[in-house]
Amino acid sequence: MEPFTLGYVSATPISQFFPTTVATVRLVRFDTINQVLHGLVSREVDLFAVEGRWFSDPKECDAVIETAKNHGIPVLLLTSYVQSGISQLTSLDPAEFLTQCRAPLSCVQFVPALSHRGQVLSLSSRAVQLLAIFVTYPGQVLRLVDINKESKSRHITTWTTHSLKSAIHSITQQVGPHHIKNVRGFGYIFQSCFPSSQHHDGEGVPEDIIGE
Repeated sequence: MEPFTLGYVSATPISQFFPTTVATVRLVRFDTINQVLHGLVSREVDLFAVEGRWFSDPKECDAVIETAKNHGIPVLLLTSYVQSGISQLTSLDPAEFLTQCRAPLSCVQFVPALSHRGQVLSLSSRAVQLLAIFVTYPGQVLRLVDINKESKSRHITTWTTHSLKSAIHSITQQVGPHHIKNVRGFGYIFQSCFPSSQHHDGEGVPEDIIGE
C-alpha cells in the first residue's frame, strides 16, 4: 500500500492550512507549472490542493484545475480568509484528514492525542514531526535525504545527522526500540505493531536495532 499523496501549490506555507507536523499522508510541494501538470497527468497525487495566489496568471490556475478534473484528481482550495469559520463550512477537521484519511494503519495515532496503542506519549515537537514522517512510510527505508525532502514539503526544519539520531532516541524511549531500526549503510525504517500496514521495500536488507 502506497501512502496517500497530497500534492499542493501555495504562496503561503502549507502548515498554515494543515497541521503538517502530525500529517501521516505524503505531502508533495510543486514549484513550477510544469511540475504541477506533469504530476497531475502522471497521477502522482491522489488529491491536489491549490492556493490561487500562487499563480501569476488566473488562467494558469484554471488550466491546472481543469487538468486535475480531466484526470480524476479532486482539487482542494486553500484559502485563509475562511479558516476561522471552517467548522461552519464543513465537518471535516484538517488534523483528522491528514492523519486518518487513507493514512497507513498504525499503532501510533496523532489525533485526538499522540498515543501508542492507546497510551498517551510525551514527546518534543521535533520528535513528533519525525515520528509523523516515519508513520507515513511504514516498512520503507528512509535516508536522511528522504526525510529532509519530506520535511521541506511539510514546511518544517530539516535534520542533521545529530538531530535525527537525538529525535529517534527520544521516540524509541517512548514506543520501544523495536519500532525504528537502523538499516546500516542505507537509513532508518519504521515498523508498526500492525503487520498489515507494512511495506516490503527493505526486504533482503540486513537490519539492526538502533544503538549507540
